Amino acid sequence: IDHIQIIIKPGTPRISFGEIGNLDYVNECKKQLEKFHSILNQIRKISLDIHEHLETFRFCIIDPIVPRHNDGSLFTCREYFEFLENKRKEIILSLKRRYELIGPLLTKVEALVFGTNTGKHKNMHLFYTYWEHEIFTSLVELVIRNLCQFYENIFGTLSLFTTDVILAPPRIKLQPPLEEIINSIRRSAHGISQLPKHFVRWLHGTCISCPVIPVLEENLESPDFTFYNDVKQHPDVVSTLKPVRSYASGLVTSINKTLTQLLTYNDLWKSDKQKYTSRFVLKSRTYSDYDEIMKIFSKINQTFDYYLINKNIYSIELCFKQFHQALKYHCKEW
Repeated sequence: IDHIQIIIKPGTPRISFGEIGNLDYVNECKKQLEKFHSILNQIRKISLDIHEHLETFRFCIIDPIVPRHNDGSLFTCREYFEFLENKRKEIILSLKRRYELIGPLLTKVEALVFGTNTGKHKNMHLFYTYWEHEIFTSLVELVIRNLCQFYENIFGTLSLFTTDVILAPPRIKLQPPLEEIINSIRRSAHGISQLPKHFVRWLHGTCISCPVIPVLEENLESPDFTFYNDVKQHPDVVSTLKPVRSYASGLVTSINKTLTQLLTYNDLWKSDKQKYTSRFVLKSRTYSDYDEIMKIFSKINQTFDYYLINKNIYSIELCFKQFHQALKYHCKEW
């Protein structure tokens, strides 16, 4: 701009149209303005490119729809969360590549405007600050959007993974254990909040990534120069992360309620069946007594078929196949 002003300045006072050099002056002004517009258009294009990268951050969903096995069966709990972790790594790697393009794009702006490519030009400090703040807000949105999507997936009604209900007398439990499932959910949610750890901040007043500082003492951690600490303290991120505990608690309550209802059959898996049957036999019994008791067990046995149908608790499909087989086995033992 300063150079253009110098070129234009000779034409600011009153001049004669017939004066020698007027045409050269006009051509030079036109040439410089065209050059200026070209630089301006390139800067706008670079800004649009950066905005496009950041829009990818804002609208990125890192948890894809989980496919089923080839036979149509759902993933197990462990398979599901391993699948999520692997897919997240792929998506984060893609986002990281986009992020690493932003610094060089800003250096290109520096080259266009100032003719240097240091990535730390003193006149571009505000420019660097502006874009770093834009990156920060896009990461906040990335975390919030994906936490909300995660809650919607896990605590929704669409089956995502299956877990077995098993009989382990005297208890009924899940395989894998309920505690492991809840821990997997919490770890996965926490993993989303840690996404900004993959994006290293710039040195102050530059668009150059902070270098890794080696730590000589084993008990000290390397300084964290990523966006993580700032993003995790953002009020919207804090408030979005809070519900995971209450959601998990609701899930535990619902599953325990279902398992408790199954305890109505707990007499079936008594360990001392022989003792009870011996008492029954010792008493004077008629054929009708035996027939009656067999009818009772036959009727109970028929009710077990209800447990051939899986049941959903939020996105977790409870599979009763093993529990059904155990009930049949104990009923037959009686």
